[in-house]
Amino acid sequence: MWKNIFFAALLLGIGYIGYDAYRHAVFDKPADLPEGAWTVAVRSGFRGMVTEVPEDRDARRYLVYPNEETPKWYLKTWATCRAITDQERAQYEEHRAREPGLRWEAVCEIDADGETFIRGWIASVPRL
Repeated sequence: MWKNIFFAALLLGIGYIGYDAYRHAVFDKPADLPEGAWTVAVRSGFRGMVTEVPEDRDARRYLVYPNEETPKWYLKTWATCRAITDQERAQYEEHRAREPGLRWEAVCEIDADGETFIRGWIASVPRL
């Protein structure tokens, strides 16, 4: 009986680890990352390949703000994230006042047959 319980627990543990890896996009990361690019994937389905922004996970914690108007068929599509421009940064500064230490890092976009739309934004806060 203990043997059956052990194998059931082992099977559940392996299933959970596999599901968690799937939710964090471990199995479908882009194979052809440009030099200096890094990826971000969260449980909500947001997936982004960040370019032009250096990764500093030791000093900063990255937050993802998904665009709520993204069509549901694009929710698990990999977005290309670029550095935020000064003009875009000025638009989002009012949000920063509510969250001390917030720094806007990137804008993530999806190109769908020549039509580009914003999938979300990446910000960071100091890791304390």
